[in-house]
Amino acid sequence: MISVNQAQRIVLKYAKPRHPRKMSLGDVLGLVLAKDISAATELPSFTNSAMDGYALRSSDTKSASTGFPISFRIAEYLPAGKIPTKKITAGTCAQIMTGALLPQGADAVIPIEETEKKRDRMKIRMPVPCGANIRYRGEDVKRGKILAKGTVIRPQEMALLAALGCDRISVCSRPTVAILSTGNELISHSERPSIGKVRDSNSWVLEALLRTEGVCPKRLGIAKDSRQDLRKKIREGLRSDILLVAGGVSVGTHDLVKSVFEELGIQQLFWKVKMKPGKPVFVGSKGKTLVFGLPGNPASGFVAFEIFVRPAIRGMAGRSDIFPVYHTAVAVHPLKHRKGKVDFLRGIVTKSKGGFLVRSAGRQGSHCFKSLCQANALIRLPENISRAVRGDKVDVLLLWGGSL
Repeated sequence: MISVNQAQRIVLKYAKPRHPRKMSLGDVLGLVLAKDISAATELPSFTNSAMDGYALRSSDTKSASTGFPISFRIAEYLPAGKIPTKKITAGTCAQIMTGALLPQGADAVIPIEETEKKRDRMKIRMPVPCGANIRYRGEDVKRGKILAKGTVIRPQEMALLAALGCDRISVCSRPTVAILSTGNELISHSERPSIGKVRDSNSWVLEALLRTEGVCPKRLGIAKDSRQDLRKKIREGLRSDILLVAGGVSVGTHDLVKSVFEELGIQQLFWKVKMKPGKPVFVGSKGKTLVFGLPGNPASGFVAFEIFVRPAIRGMAGRSDIFPVYHTAVAVHPLKHRKGKVDFLRGIVTKSKGGFLVRSAGRQGSHCFKSLCQANALIRLPENISRAVRGDKVDVLLLWGGSL
């Protein structure tokens, strides 16, 4: 049995980014840039108005005041997209909309609400400084490197890529993932269970967790506890970058998965980790495929996914934020823990004036659904302590979708 940290280091070693590929702009949200992006043009690409107002020469406004307004002739109307045809000269201005190209001769824009208009003339009662309300060409983005390799493409990066005219982007593609549930007791979630049968929930929670990373997995269905069925479905799963097998990795008579892994040439990287829940997790590899044998109990599989599978997906996708980020919270009541292994308790984190508070979400059995649904965090208790008392600071991992 190895420690959580040792197991995570092994996962990281094998979860290398896949070959980059070029994808269209509409498909790259959440992916990682495989190459630097350089701007071939400047942004803004032309000098334009930052306001709806009037473009004029600032030197013509120096003597304007409340008592001595200055009047200008409106030479032209400039909506966004129109090319100016008039040069701004002494005593003239152009009515201009936000984003419109600044006309020649103008060096300032006065907002429309600070002016008075009557027919083809505009009056101001204050001086306008040079450069007022103007967006200069290239003031935001210069030519050259603008986004570095390794950047995660968020909506705001997509806006920049579109503004720069980037259509095909070199990215690290997400890994392909297959899911297989195992066990004679399992039936489809849509079936009515007879005595001794259990609806398959593992494949659904795993698919949902994968989708939070932008992965749409291949579902391999349910494999019965027979070597023939397991071999067939596991072989199919080995075509993916990651194979998740839920159940059958413990030491029971019918837990055949691990021995079938061996038959198929899957190299064991580790089996059993000093953690609770999730102790019997298996990780192996064959060729390009990383194989996870996850415990069949819902809480165990969930925790194993967060601690090992999610980091593997992120590593293969080229991300730098691979491992969970923990926050500090204060325990509001004692938290029991068995010394010698890392305990991941389902917890409920709330905000307080001084930071975060955390309490248990309820029963911590690895089979329990209710506390898993109520939790918005996992409380990590290290292996060198036996309990946390009220007021102790503990590490918490905030779960996807949890609200504070």
